[in-house]
Amino acid sequence: MLPERLFDKFEPISCLKKDDYSSVYLANHVFLNKKIILKTLDTTNLPDNSVLHRFQREAKILARLEHPHIIRVLDFGMHEEHFYISFEYFESKNLRQAMRDNTIPPEKLRDLIRQLFSGLEFAHQHAVVHRDIKPENVLVDESGCLKIADFGLALLLNEDTMTHKSTIVGTPGYMSPEQIRGEELTPQSDLFSAGLLVYELFEGKNPLVGGDVGKTINAILKVNPEKLIEEATSLPEDIQDICLHLLQRDKRKRPENASSILQQFSTGELLGKPSGKFGMPVWLSGAFIVFLALGSSIMIFNNSADSADPTGPSISEQSIEPVATLPDVSLEPDGRPDVVSGEELQPIPSNLEDNLSANSANTTAIPARSAVEQPNLQQNINNGSISSGLQTELGAKNIRGMLDIRCLPWADVYVNGEKRETTPLKTPIELENGEHLIELRNPYFPNFEKKIQISGGETTMIQVSLDTLFGYLDLRVYPWGTLYINGEKRGDTPLKRPVALPPGEHTISVKNPSYPDFVKQVMVQKRDTLFEKLNFEQQ
Repeated sequence: MLPERLFDKFEPISCLKKDDYSSVYLANHVFLNKKIILKTLDTTNLPDNSVLHRFQREAKILARLEHPHIIRVLDFGMHEEHFYISFEYFESKNLRQAMRDNTIPPEKLRDLIRQLFSGLEFAHQHAVVHRDIKPENVLVDESGCLKIADFGLALLLNEDTMTHKSTIVGTPGYMSPEQIRGEELTPQSDLFSAGLLVYELFEGKNPLVGGDVGKTINAILKVNPEKLIEEATSLPEDIQDICLHLLQRDKRKRPENASSILQQFSTGELLGKPSGKFGMPVWLSGAFIVFLALGSSIMIFNNSADSADPTGPSISEQSIEPVATLPDVSLEPDGRPDVVSGEELQPIPSNLEDNLSANSANTTAIPARSAVEQPNLQQNINNGSISSGLQTELGAKNIRGMLDIRCLPWADVYVNGEKRETTPLKTPIELENGEHLIELRNPYFPNFEKKIQISGGETTMIQVSLDTLFGYLDLRVYPWGTLYINGEKRGDTPLKRPVALPPGEHTISVKNPSYPDFVKQVMVQKRDTLFEKLNFEQQ
């Protein structure tokens, strides 16, 4: 049931989104007698202050951005234990919906691009980097007016942010290479994302989205804009030139700001071809490995209850905790939790990704390297088997063994029921000789368990890619509902990320007190995503 009135001045009309902490309503402003979008945050059960800080930061950022192509904030305040932000009500579709419904006339595309870069130029001039430019966050009404929405992940360049410079936030399919690597972001990072959006407007697809998050990330890190232009079939010459500049892997080769793009639209002059060779691919950082299989956070503002986002949800600060402790994380396949903080981690060996993609859960044993002698050893990975290595001269009986774990995206490591470390490990775990039960726990995946044999003088390695061991349920509910799987409560929709489930049959039920319960048996396949949409009003 909707409350009759909120904060003494808002009358909810419908609930657009709801989760454990926040809600988004279409509401009527009692005193102004006009529709608004109301976002609320319940502070009574927040996991940490970062959620509140991000909520407050969004209001602070939008308050400085008065522009016709940016969603306008009307009010911000606190009432008892709740914070709220009210936004202008812009009756529209997001670009994802508009492209899907084929409602954008071709002659309007250039004007939409001009409006997009006009809004970005204004934001960048006010030291704001959006960090999550994608079709879902760009709104268009029937008259062709465009507004940029959802500044929940935005960064103020001239303030001490609560996140580390190498924090990873955004949506995987639209991130810039430097965003993925956790490097410091600039307005040029938004321009890369906008370049992908421009390409998609004309070609109907994001050219860098792969079959899974890992393939998408790899495509972005190795992006070749000239090849993308060659493969395009519908890009006009001037749009080819724009995409060629915006999609440069090296941000120094992109335009410094959106002004040059707007100038091209006003003068018709091409920007000229970028010079220099593309940079070499950059090996994935430790922070990126933590992030790889995670996808998004709460979609802060979206008029659609059932729009699909093939690129995955946004990654935001509230979802992923610093790598050093990782007490909790958020999919996004998201979270997003939503932030990966960059600690000083050792580079990941170049062959790790290949090993993980080839073998979902592999173990091997290799000789331990003593302090005196450390020979170079080839690690042979055998699908789930443990191969014996050479024993050191001291003898296995008197030497403890070592356990090394490589896990995507990350996991808390339990040995015989006791928590020992969180991946990525800085050093292998020392264990007594004999059999041990190893558990890898990530709150967004079922637990992974394996019994291993530790031998003195040997290092046993386990390599696990959690996102390849399970299937996923992506549930979209209108207006909202509480999801139960096999009788266990899994949270309120919209879900922060698809739910990972063991392969097999499951019973899902969705409850909303205003409607009859929805119950369905579903079959989940390994590595597949099962999409389910539910509109209670049509039941």
